[in-house]
Amino acid sequence: MRGEFKISDALLFDGTKPFPFKAVEVQKNLEDELIKRNEELKKSMKRASRGAQTTSKAVNAGKLLEKVFPTMADFKWELSDCRFLGEPIDLIIFHGLTFNFFYT
Repeated sequence: MRGEFKISDALLFDGTKPFPFKAVEVQKNLEDELIKRNEELKKSMKRASRGAQTTSKAVNAGKLLEKVFPTMADFKWELSDCRFLGEPIDLIIFHGLTFNFFYT
């Protein structure tokens, strides 16, 4: 807590004697708030973990597909004209490279 605090607003008591009712009430409220925050933190950690797993699976599938894509039947360029780079550019196609290289 920040800001000004007046000592007259404090609840003062002797710690060797039983806690006053108001102190027990404040303590109970703080413990309840701590339990609530702990539960929210656990839920948040589970969501983050699930999100990370989903993202990881998607990234891995994407990396696999970018390598397999040139071998698919609908790929209209010569595979030997293609050069795989990876990140951030998947593939560069030098159209006619194979033809010019072998027939010049």
